[in-house]
Amino acid sequence: MSKRTWTVLVAVGISAAVAVAVAAQVMGGCEECLHTDTGMCVPMKCHWTFRAVTLLEVVAAYSYAGLLTTGAKVARRWTSASMIVAQAATLYAIHTPYMGICANPDMHCHLTARVCTVFALVAVVAAAVTYAKADPDAASLPKRGL
Repeated sequence: MSKRTWTVLVAVGISAAVAVAVAAQVMGGCEECLHTDTGMCVPMKCHWTFRAVTLLEVVAAYSYAGLLTTGAKVARRWTSASMIVAQAATLYAIHTPYMGICANPDMHCHLTARVCTVFALVAVVAAAVTYAKADPDAASLPKRGL
């Protein structure tokens, strides 16, 4: 894989991770609060889900940026794998009942979850390709004929 193609793939992965973080922060969760027995107003669970997603994606984008500076095959594989794990954690946080989003499909957090899911899947695809093509010297190696 050429250096330019590698840089474009990494840039797509970083952009997708940043897009998830921005969507989670800007679009956010529901605006309503849950009122407790004491009269306090507590944000809904989707609020906390998107805060966690933002943190995950900032860390993922920062670690994925390391692919621009390293040329070692093992480092490239580990960094790509960490991006895949971070995106899997993001998707798990959004789509599980343990954290997740509100149960009502008409709420605003469902639109935010769709946007975050699309960009997280783009980042997974970019990371999977960079994982598979991590060897910078593969193009110069002789091909085995069968």
